[in-house]
Amino acid sequence: MFVYTQRPITRLQPAGWKHINDSNTSRGLMDKTEFVAQYPLSACMGFFERFRRVLINCTQTLVLIRSSRDIGTIELIQPAESDKKDVIATANVSLLKQTSVKITKIKWIVKYFEPNVKTELGLMRILDGKRWLPLEYQHWDIAVYPMVPQTTHHTWSVRTFSNVEKPRYLLIALGKEHSIMSKSDFQHCTLRNVKAYLNSDEYPYENYNTDFDAGKYTSMYNAYVRFQSMYYGRTNPQALLDRVHYKELGPIVVINCSKQNDTAKTSTVDLRLDFECANSFPQNISLYCVIIHDCQMEYNGFSGEVRKL
Repeated sequence: MFVYTQRPITRLQPAGWKHINDSNTSRGLMDKTEFVAQYPLSACMGFFERFRRVLINCTQTLVLIRSSRDIGTIELIQPAESDKKDVIATANVSLLKQTSVKITKIKWIVKYFEPNVKTELGLMRILDGKRWLPLEYQHWDIAVYPMVPQTTHHTWSVRTFSNVEKPRYLLIALGKEHSIMSKSDFQHCTLRNVKAYLNSDEYPYENYNTDFDAGKYTSMYNAYVRFQSMYYGRTNPQALLDRVHYKELGPIVVINCSKQNDTAKTSTVDLRLDFECANSFPQNISLYCVIIHDCQMEYNGFSGEVRKL
C-alpha cells in the first residue's frame, strides 16, 4: 500500500488494484461470477523487481501455495449510512462463508529474447568455463509478534540474520487482527518512538518523538514518503497515503538501515525493535515488520546447481 499511486494503479487495474481515494465502489475487476486477472510478478516478488542481470541456462519454477479458505479473497462493502449495520454485518459473514473461489487456469508469461551471434558466443564461453555466477537481490520477509503485552514500552527480538543477509529497510505497523477477514486494521496506538538495533548499531539515530493525538508525526510521515526514493530511486515520489490517511488508515514506520559499516565482519546480525507509546498497548494488538534484506546466492549455468552463500 506504500508503493503504488494513482498512475501505476490505473495501469494495474487488470490485476485488481484500486486506489484508496476511489469512491466509486461499483467499478472493479469482477462484474460477474467469472473474471480474468493479469498480475505482474514484480508486485509480489522482490527478485523480479530488483534483479537486472541475465540468467544463463537457469530453470525457473513458480510454486503457488493456495490457502485452504477462500474467505480472505473476498470483501463485502456495506453502505456507510445504515440503521441495520449489525444485521448487515451478520448477513455478510454468513455470505462470505458460503462463497468459494475456483481457479480454472494459471499461465506464467515470461518474455523471451534471442541474443545476436556475438553475445551468444560470449554466453557459451561462460557456460563452457563452468563458472559460478552471482545471484544477488533483496528479499522481502515478514515477521509477526501476536498479542503485545499491555505496556507502554516493549522490546521485540525479531530475528537473527547471517552477515551476508543484513537487513536494509524495515517497514513496521501495529494492528488488530480480524477473526473473519485476513487483513489487519492498522492503527497508531499512541506510538511515540520506534528504534531498530542491528547488534549494537541504532537506527534511526534521532528519536521520532511523535504525538498522533496532537498531530505531531511529520518526521515519521516523511520517512514513509522518502521510502520510494531510497528503495526505488524515484526522483519524484508520490506516496499513496496523504498525511491525513496516513494517521487514519496506515501509520507505517519506515526505518532505513541500508547505510552500515560493512567493514566490521560479524558472523550474525541480531535485529531488535524497541517500541515506546504514550499509553499502554490496546488489547489484541499485533506487531508487523516487513524486512527487506540482502540475499546472496550463486548458480552454475553448466550444471544448473544453486547454492546459498
